[in-house]
Amino acid sequence: MEANSNKHEGRPSEYRGPLTPGEIAAGMNAATRNARRLAADARLLLDAGRLPTAAALATLSIEETGKVSILREIAVVPLQGP
Repeated sequence: MEANSNKHEGRPSEYRGPLTPGEIAAGMNAATRNARRLAADARLLLDAGRLPTAAALATLSIEETGKVSILREIAVVPLQGP
């Protein structure tokens, strides 16, 4: 994976090329952790009566979970040539 540097040390600004199996697995794990954290925060806010913000975080959690499916698909579908 090739990356261009940006202002944020250690964080690439742009990705090019196919992901390695390790990168896909790391992305799936990160997305799962983020989704669980967002869902837990949404539950705390819901319990505190902060419904609009709880709903927003719950939606973000669902979107984050969707990344796992996208990455899984990338892992099993062969790349199409030009």
